[in-house]
Amino acid sequence: WREHRFPSGKIAGHGNDTMARKIDGNPDYSDPIVCPTLWRGRIAENRTMESAASA
Repeated sequence: WREHRFPSGKIAGHGNDTMARKIDGNPDYSDPIVCPTLWRGRIAENRTMESAASA
């Protein structure tokens, strides 16, 4: 989660933010109830989103 503010100063939100538990007032997307782990292990070829986008 990364805070984003509109020019008005209001914090942008997503519907899932309201379902996830909060840590220090911010949504915790490691919450296993809302975002369960679907697989464990290495990401294929250890690629990140940035390297995948540039491929």
